[in-house]
Amino acid sequence: IRWSPTTHGAASAPGKGWEPKIMGQDKRQILRYDVLREVSRVRSPSMQSLATQSLEALKEAEATVAAAAAEAAAQAAAAA
Repeated sequence: IRWSPTTHGAASAPGKGWEPKIMGQDKRQILRYDVLREVSRVRSPSMQSLATQSLEALKEAEATVAAAAAEAAAQAAAAA
């Protein structure tokens, strides 16, 4: 599962993009520290593989968000 602005952003829900928090909690932190921790406790190879793949996808998403934030900050600094 991949996140993209066209599948999960403003284009898929007019006027409302993806919200990173639910009930005040960061969704990625919930996934990383609660959901994936429990999935990885199951000793089946398929669940271990699922947890590993999901963690890699999460890391990729976090890197993309960080890069976009850095780019936005650089553009704001250049415009100032």
